[in-house]
Order: sequence, then structure tokens, then C-alpha cells
Amino acid sequence: MFGWFGKKAEDTQREEATRFLDSLRGIDQDGLDSIAALAWFWAQKYAETGLDLYEMDSWLSQRMFFPTELVKSIKVLQRDRSASGVGLHVWLHSARALMYPELRVYGRDIWAQLAKASPEATSLAIQFYQQAGMRFGETDPSRVPTGLEPLNR
Repeated sequence: MFGWFGKKAEDTQREEATRFLDSLRGIDQDGLDSIAALAWFWAQKYAETGLDLYEMDSWLSQRMFFPTELVKSIKVLQRDRSASGVGLHVWLHSARALMYPELRVYGRDIWAQLAKASPEATSLAIQFYQQAGMRFGETDPSRVPTGLEPLNR
């Protein structure tokens, strides 16, 4: 009965992931560094509340509405004209990729693009942490959420 709804949701999520991935592929180095730094910032922000986004594969099945929470947060940030929401998009697409195997390739590709961040991304992340009064967090471009590691084929 609701098969069409699930298919529609999957298609929409695939389209959104594809658009986000295309934007990462086409962005300049400064933009990529900013997005990586913002993804690290949000990982640290959630870590300070007890949620390790890099290990969300281990807890996501108990928090099935986490992607919905991220969408709500992104909408608030967009309404407030905050650029930091793009970092949450990384985690939204990562969560969806971990929840739905058919989207996993997009999650892996997003993190492959973020792995191209330069050392400038670390400097930006440090600035973001300091501005928010947070302790220093992740700045390793090669760190990938469990379950979205590159495939060695």
C-alpha cells in the first residue's frame, strides 16, 4: 500500500544526494575546505552532547528519526541565513546512506570528496570551534564515518 511512498522518498533522497555530490565535485578548494570544516564542527557539536556522528552506524537504528532532526536543524539555519547548515547536509546524507544501502555509494562519494580538503580546512575548523567556545575537535580529512569507508576492490 505504501510502496509508492517509499519509492518516492528513496528517489527524492537519491536526487538530493546527487545534487549535493555534484556541488562538492564542482566547488573550488576554498569552498570544499569550508564544507569539510563545517562537517567537523557539527561532528564535534554533536559529540559534546554524547552523539558520535562518526559512529552513527552503531546507533542510527535506535534513532530512526535522526535524519528528520537534521532536516529541521538545517531549515532553522537556512531561515537564519547561517552558512553552517551545509555541514549538517554532509551528516544528513551520511545518515541516509547508512540507513538505506541503495544510497551508500553517495555517502562514500561525499566522503571521498571531503578527503580532498587542504590544511586550510583545519585552520577554518579551529576558528569555528573557538567562535563557538567549543573544545578542539576532529580535523582529519581521511576520517570517514564507519560504514562509509572506501571500498577496496
